[in-house]
Amino acid sequence: TEHRQLVQQLSVDAPSYQSREPVQPPSQMSEEVMNQRWQDLNDEINQKKEQLQDILRGRASLDPRGSYSWMSPTDTQGQLRDIRYNLDELNNLWQQLSSQVDDKQLRLDEALDYQQRYQEALQNISQWLDLAEQKIMASESDKDSQQQLRENEALQRDIRSLQSEISAMARNSQDLLASTNRDSQDLVNASLSNLNDRVQMLENQAQKQGEKLRQANRKWKEYQDEVKSLQRKLSDIRTSMMSQSPSAPLEDLVSHMQKMEAQLKTCESQLKDLRLRGEELSLVAPKMVNPTEIKALQTSYMELQQKVMDKKADLSQSVSVQDQYEKLLQDYAEFLETANEKLKTDTISVKDLQQLKQQLAAHKDFFSDLEVNRAMLDTLSQQCDKNTQQSHLSQHTRLNNLTYVILDKASLHGQRLERLVRQWQELLEKHDQLQAFLYDVDRQMPNPVTSEDSVMAIQDKISTYQRLQRELTEEK
Repeated sequence: TEHRQLVQQLSVDAPSYQSREPVQPPSQMSEEVMNQRWQDLNDEINQKKEQLQDILRGRASLDPRGSYSWMSPTDTQGQLRDIRYNLDELNNLWQQLSSQVDDKQLRLDEALDYQQRYQEALQNISQWLDLAEQKIMASESDKDSQQQLRENEALQRDIRSLQSEISAMARNSQDLLASTNRDSQDLVNASLSNLNDRVQMLENQAQKQGEKLRQANRKWKEYQDEVKSLQRKLSDIRTSMMSQSPSAPLEDLVSHMQKMEAQLKTCESQLKDLRLRGEELSLVAPKMVNPTEIKALQTSYMELQQKVMDKKADLSQSVSVQDQYEKLLQDYAEFLETANEKLKTDTISVKDLQQLKQQLAAHKDFFSDLEVNRAMLDTLSQQCDKNTQQSHLSQHTRLNNLTYVILDKASLHGQRLERLVRQWQELLEKHDQLQAFLYDVDRQMPNPVTSEDSVMAIQDKISTYQRLQRELTEEK
């Protein structure tokens, strides 16, 4: 990229302070050479300022792995101490030269020596700003936001301190540099101005980065608080489920389950929000977010959700059984009342045997259902929870007792109906037999005696009448 080419060129044209050639002795340094050095230094400082401007405007990108390979990124504090030491020496030299200026004893070689030291100080500051620029622009994904924030705040303090030193250099040197030629003075002012601009841009960028880091750190803390909050909620739900007594009333168990479902719904929404926030934070600082935290929360949530669903299914079954039991209690009570009404009267009114048989069959069907319903009622009662059983115990017991009473009455009434059917059948059979006998007697009845009958015929008729009379007497 354009920026990388600039930096590579810079690493060739502007080697570190330690790698530069030995400075010429003051006696061999002319104003022309010094002026050219000021020109080169100003070009270098201006080039770096423009390079930084391009980066901030987005026209160049920084490659932190190769752009400053000739520097040690961890040596900013040490280099800053060296710069301050050199500036102290420069200030001492300035104090000496100031007294000579007051005495009008300034010599050209001393002025050139001071300028040369001044240039070296500016070069050292420029190199330190290279390190500061690298720290500000390069991504440090291996560090968390708190560590980056601490380093950023320390770097901002160093930049402000260095800015004060540069301002002091500018104030202390104006009178001295006034004795140099006009071109050198303009170049000095331009170098200081470009350096100040670069420092200001880096300070502004460091402040922006610091604000981003503070926001990221604040979001990370909020994220951690949410993680802990969700962990507590899941733990509370788990504890609440385990502490709920299974012998509690079914209504209380259902109400408690509904609360846990609502809490789990909140946890589901919170977990989804945490995943999104974790992904956003990972883009800023991957080290900030621990993926295992979300996975552990997801696993814990799924396990708890399954337990709640299983418990809910059990409760739904219990509620269904309770509803059936309570409905059957009501229906059975009405059934027994109807049965009791049927057994109150002793009158049996029918028009024939067939109707009597139908009444007997209906009686048996009706009261056989009573026994089936009672058995079903007992079965449902055993399937209900103890609280439901206890709450309906008196009613259930009363219906059972009433069942036995009604069954006794029903049994007697059924026996009576069966006896009537049997008697009616016997009566019909006898009636049919009598009709057949009379028909046979009538058929055997001889004709009346006439004058034409012989004595033998009359005797036979008399004998027949006598036999039929005996048979009628016997049948009667």
